[in-house]
Amino acid sequence: MNSIEDKYLGSLLGVAIGDAMGWPQERSQTKNKSARSTDFQKWVRRSGYGHTYTEEIIQKGSYSDDTQLTLATARALNYRNFLSYFGRSELPSWLLYERGGGGATKRAARSWSNGKPPWKQNKSAIQSYFEAGGNGVVMRVISHAYEKNISSEEMNQKIFLNGISTHGHPRAILSALVYGKAAEYLITNNKQMKYGELVDYLINKKEEWSKFPVPNNINDWLNASFSIGINYQKLWEQTGEELFDGLTLIKETLANGLFDQTSETLSKLDCNNPKVKGSGVVTCLTAIYIVSKFSIDPQNGLLEIAFFEGSDTDTNAAATGGLLGAIHGTRWIKSEWLGVQDVEYITQLAKTIPEATIPERRDMWNFSESKNLIKELHGNDRKKKSVKLGPFDNLTVVDKYPIRSQKNKEVFVLKNEESQTFYCKLQKPVFKNEDTELRRSELFDLELSPEQIIELQNTLPQRITLEKFTSLLSETIRMLRNKPLDIFGELDVEQIENEVRKKCSYKKEIRLFVEKVYRYYFE
Repeated sequence: MNSIEDKYLGSLLGVAIGDAMGWPQERSQTKNKSARSTDFQKWVRRSGYGHTYTEEIIQKGSYSDDTQLTLATARALNYRNFLSYFGRSELPSWLLYERGGGGATKRAARSWSNGKPPWKQNKSAIQSYFEAGGNGVVMRVISHAYEKNISSEEMNQKIFLNGISTHGHPRAILSALVYGKAAEYLITNNKQMKYGELVDYLINKKEEWSKFPVPNNINDWLNASFSIGINYQKLWEQTGEELFDGLTLIKETLANGLFDQTSETLSKLDCNNPKVKGSGVVTCLTAIYIVSKFSIDPQNGLLEIAFFEGSDTDTNAAATGGLLGAIHGTRWIKSEWLGVQDVEYITQLAKTIPEATIPERRDMWNFSESKNLIKELHGNDRKKKSVKLGPFDNLTVVDKYPIRSQKNKEVFVLKNEESQTFYCKLQKPVFKNEDTELRRSELFDLELSPEQIIELQNTLPQRITLEKFTSLLSETIRMLRNKPLDIFGELDVEQIENEVRKKCSYKKEIRLFVEKVYRYYFE
């Protein structure tokens, strides 16, 4: 029998281990199954393209945004106002150290950094927010199932609030509720789990997990969904049926026993479907399937999903690892897997089961704090002993190194004796005597998709000439390059918007044009 404390540690470590095991495989083209290793790997992460291309060496056992935001959630659950603290401290500061963060989460974090929740932006941004149904929520919510002194209904409400902090579509939010329900069941069940037991439980509990949570003070969120013409209740019900159908499929495949082919079932769950593999629904169902099939063989179960070609390997393995910890605690974890990044910090964090007892903090993090920290790190005051990042004080630069990048980036590694490790990948400052002009010929090397170029053209009036469009695009990108894009806020958008407006007569359309150029070219 595993204690709650051991299960909590097993879940947090399971997330980090699955993440660290799967992250190197995310873009792997390896088809040789014998290449599968049970050890962590040192690897080169390649991201972006064209002028945003970056290569970074990732050390063995390093984790990505999946674990970063899981730890952030665990910390935030100790505050009475979870959403306020998570949205106004953890998410804005996370932008400085995120590794592999998804577009929807980063856009939402920038909005919080500018003092607004993501459903209080302009209409185009709100539309994008409510279309975000990725797995960025389900990956981080395991700690909700461990929180002390709350009912299942209260847990669902907090998971819902966690979800809407970054994503608006039910595929992101409802999948996290199902995942939370699964975790809650596994945590409280200390008997040997029967084959298919978890799936049967979730199918029988559909009425509970498919119910729309109604936390206090979400009227402005509901009004935002109405403002762009969304029938949210219909979307919610459709997503509920999608999840229920997936659970039914898992039940049917598990009934085949030894004849169930794991890779075939994962494909049926769209795990390697490039169009939807990053959906919250897919990650939720994938984790439930793997822990159901491999409950007595957890190590191989984790490896199976961490190396499943064509899938979102780090997130799926992280979500799976969290549930395996809820079953087995720490006893399933191989000794060499304890070499995962920040094992000491995670172990210390897990000693305190989340409980919402801390009053709301007033020292929240915002855009100004981020800019100040960047200046401190880039500044000449090398004698400064420590810096602050989000909830962590007294952080020191324990390492600093350049990375291969068209944008001249370097990594500052921050840590103190009690913190996790923060890898802050920052663009080196641009000085006025440096040539940052974008040559017209470079426009042909932007590697924007035809759809993106058409979308940018459609943002401006139809009467615009190709020459004028090219000129505005060139000028916008030039000014964006002169900004510290690690932290890019509303004031920066307004400054660029005002400068570009001087060069044309299209007043209303320029802001949206600038925002889209930034999103397409630099994210």
